Amino acid sequence: MTEVHPLQLDILLDRQRAAWELNQTPSPESLLQETPFADCHDSLLDLIYNEILIREDLGEEVQFAEYLERYPHLADELNLHFEIHHAIRLQLLLDAAEEESPTEADDLATIFPTDDYESIQVLGQGAMATVYKARHRELNRCVALKLFEHGRRLNSREAFRVRMEAEAMARISHPNIVKIFEIGQRNGVPFLALELAEGGTLGKRLQEYRYSPGDAAEFIETLARAIHHAHECNIIHRDLKPANVLFTADGKPMITDFGLAKVQHDRVVASGDATQSGESIGTPRYMAPEQAAGKLDRLCPATDVHALGAILYECLTGRAPFMASSVLETLQQICHDDPVPPSRIQSG
Repeated sequence: MTEVHPLQLDILLDRQRAAWELNQTPSPESLLQETPFADCHDSLLDLIYNEILIREDLGEEVQFAEYLERYPHLADELNLHFEIHHAIRLQLLLDAAEEESPTEADDLATIFPTDDYESIQVLGQGAMATVYKARHRELNRCVALKLFEHGRRLNSREAFRVRMEAEAMARISHPNIVKIFEIGQRNGVPFLALELAEGGTLGKRLQEYRYSPGDAAEFIETLARAIHHAHECNIIHRDLKPANVLFTADGKPMITDFGLAKVQHDRVVASGDATQSGESIGTPRYMAPEQAAGKLDRLCPATDVHALGAILYECLTGRAPFMASSVLETLQQICHDDPVPPSRIQSG
């Protein structure tokens, strides 16, 4: 089976939306038949799910039973998609009001009116979400409240990421992987309530601190055991990097951000977002060669193991194994070069 590159899939998804907006109704399988990837099981699922999102966005009331009848051989995968879809109400993702994204903790009560959570402070803000430290009033438990973009319309790829982040994190229970407590929406704002780890990120720590070889090995072993558990749950993270390793207040490392996760048969692997020309999936500096080359059919647990090795390298040296002046050059180095031995950068 030939794997569809995410950039090619994005084009198909855009064509699908454009056709529906012109009152055309191409079936997912007919769209795939026009490509060299007609037998790609996972892309068919993506197109089916995208059709549901488009139809809801156009005001239709979609009956999931219709899709189970059309695709009985995909019943298990579709039921899983539908359960997650219902749980986090993705239609509300696509109806977000045109307001600015929150940047201050005081905004939480306005954009996220609820009696359940009390805002404490903003922990961080990314391209898709703002993370607050908040307290669940009834449980008296502090959480990381991840609110997805309220200020613009999320596209289908971003909607997939929200859905799959929730699914992947819900499947895993490990002391070194951030737990998910709740998923839902308030006032049209999708959210995840996650286990709080407020000791900063490994990326920030490495700006000022170097691990000894022994401490680095012990630290990476902890992360490796957590990722091994994820692999046993049929999940490949595929965006491991220092920014996605958090610390609790007492220093325990926690792996987070499964936002690139995607159901693929009975596995969950990263779906990725190919964007700029020359970019690939994940974070370039920590990619395995098969990622950098865009060979998605070769994704496996070893992809995460490679990223752990890159993190170990940075723990010892203070820099990633490959740091070129451009993304494209970094990807080329990963595919063709060997990194500088750590002993030549950091003695010991």
